[in-house]
Amino acid sequence: HTHTLPTPGPSLAGASPLSSMSRDGAALSGLSSQAELACIAEISRALHISPCKGAPDDAETLEVQLVRFIREHGLRPRSIEKKFRAACEYKEKNINNSEVMSVLQPIASTRWMAASEMPDGEWATQYCPIGMHCGFAKNGCPVKIERLGRFDLKGITSTPNYRKKLNAFYLGLVDCLQRRLDQHAADTANLTEGQTYEIFDLAGLGTHMLTFSALNFTKDVLSAFATHYPSSFRKATVINAPGFANGAWRMVSTVLPKSVKEKVPLPWPPSVLTRGSLE
Repeated sequence: HTHTLPTPGPSLAGASPLSSMSRDGAALSGLSSQAELACIAEISRALHISPCKGAPDDAETLEVQLVRFIREHGLRPRSIEKKFRAACEYKEKNINNSEVMSVLQPIASTRWMAASEMPDGEWATQYCPIGMHCGFAKNGCPVKIERLGRFDLKGITSTPNYRKKLNAFYLGLVDCLQRRLDQHAADTANLTEGQTYEIFDLAGLGTHMLTFSALNFTKDVLSAFATHYPSSFRKATVINAPGFANGAWRMVSTVLPKSVKEKVPLPWPPSVLTRGSLE
């Protein structure tokens, strides 16, 4: 279905109808700076003139999403508008047209969901142990854990049409998690609390798991995540990494912008996460 933007009402200095603002021009959510609000205002005027299919219905969520793009790419309204439209188009084509996602998306912003609730989630979580929400780090970031070393690639690839099912699962997971993070950021007026702290546990990872197909799938997911869901994770910690894992990461991370790679510092020591070590 097509989302329409709210009709603009009275505003200051051409402020966007999509950005909640008080009379002094400050965001009611407290999320955005004055410079970011000015950028949001320019972008949202353009989006109102030429509506963007797939854009959020409410001003608060759209403000959060635009701030994510701005903090990733800078205060460049025309560039941000182009990237935002491309992201909406990607989601409309690959995610929003799913009947399952049309049911899950309204729920996603209201609570933390489990990986098993995602499209093909009951199948996928038999082979891919993922915790979408495992508490909070000290800085307020929600924690997500993927036990990559325990992924059962043989079980996954033995399933007919597994690539399509796994793709639907991962894209659904990313989109539902993003919706909850957007709402959490709006509720707390803090983008940091709308970004995940990712933990990747590589215990059990073997070289037999680093197939061409697996590496390409990983690159595709990472590329889509970095491009269309910017500023969605704060930092990543890799634990229990075997020696060859650093080289594998260098291969798949070629699709990622520098800002993302800097959040996953190398080398990865074969350490075990200790209690209280999350920032």
